[in-house]
Amino acid sequence: EIKDLELNSYSKIYLGQKQCKCLVSTTQDGQIVEINTDGSYTLKTIGTYSRGHVFMYNDITGDNIPDYIFIDRGKLTVLDTSGEKLIEYDIANNIGRKAYYIENSPYGPMIIVFSSDGRNYYLINKDGLVNNEFEQLSSNTADFYYNKQLNKLFIATSLDNILIFNVIEK
Repeated sequence: EIKDLELNSYSKIYLGQKQCKCLVSTTQDGQIVEINTDGSYTLKTIGTYSRGHVFMYNDITGDNIPDYIFIDRGKLTVLDTSGEKLIEYDIANNIGRKAYYIENSPYGPMIIVFSSDGRNYYLINKDGLVNNEFEQLSSNTADFYYNKQLNKLFIATSLDNILIFNVIEK
């Protein structure tokens, strides 16, 4: 029964898109769970993840189909809905549990992941780290604005009472 499901506390619940008319999330051990409108659900095991994993259900590959995105133990893994691994990156040992999806940027869809100490952030697209030539400082939160005409992503954040404003462009 659905009441017996123990969903991962670090993962959001997403509305299923093209694949199902359901809600999509993960269990504590990283199984994909699809909850149907009638209360029934299906589980998919596509990998092994810790209780502290972060799950996202967004299109990072740019093919208009949401991908399964896992962030766990310093690694970002992207799988398609059949479970095939599309992308795998070692990010950092100190990767945290706070992450956001950025649909539009000069580098296409991206994920921003904050470090566990909240002092840095990492931008990752389907090709790897974006703008990793300089340290990106943050206090574990940021606001984003993509200007389509300029093809620039503006990121506003802060650290130790200092406002930081970054412009991401190709």
